[in-house]
Amino acid sequence: MSLYARLITNHPLANVSFVVILLLGVLGYLNLPREQDPEINFNWLVVNTVLPGASAEDVEKKVTDPLEEAIRTLPDIRFVSSTSRDNSSVILVRFREISERQFDKRVTDLRRLVQNKYNSDLPDDAKEPDVQELTTSNGFPTAMVLLTGPASDERLRRTARQIKDDLERLPGVDRVLATGLGDPELRMGLTIAFLVISMFFVYRSFYGMRIKEGAEA
Repeated sequence: MSLYARLITNHPLANVSFVVILLLGVLGYLNLPREQDPEINFNWLVVNTVLPGASAEDVEKKVTDPLEEAIRTLPDIRFVSSTSRDNSSVILVRFREISERQFDKRVTDLRRLVQNKYNSDLPDDAKEPDVQELTTSNGFPTAMVLLTGPASDERLRRTARQIKDDLERLPGVDRVLATGLGDPELRMGLTIAFLVISMFFVYRSFYGMRIKEGAEA
């Protein structure tokens, strides 16, 4: 008699087998690893490079094109997309569906190619390229905080830095990315009236000194 026939004819054995299988399933489900926000890697990389004071055309010619040419020599690449703006270059690299071990090797190779191209071909004033893996943790933030109000730029900047520091001290927070916190700049504007008054006092001081020296002589 087969096993299925025995289960059908022996009802107590079938009931016990059903309960055992059900318990094993519940125990297996309870022991599954769980994360509230699991990190998923999409096999995407982003290469950010800054060239201060350069136009979009210069960035594309001097930064984007050399880096993109070197990156395209890597195997297992699905596509490469680039964007050149004033002062900055962004290159998006998508790899094929490969194993995690192969992907880690491709990331290492890409970092080496980008570093070599930075040392040999990029302009001297270009910043070192920043290579990041695009995952759910850095590509899709869990929460976003927007700070706005009628206060001055400097006060908003100080408040935003304080909020960033407070968020980083919270337990469970992996990273806080802040934008719009550039260093303050001092701008001076000279009007025509100010220049005329300044020149008047300069000439007055100069000729007054000459007249005084002539009187003493």
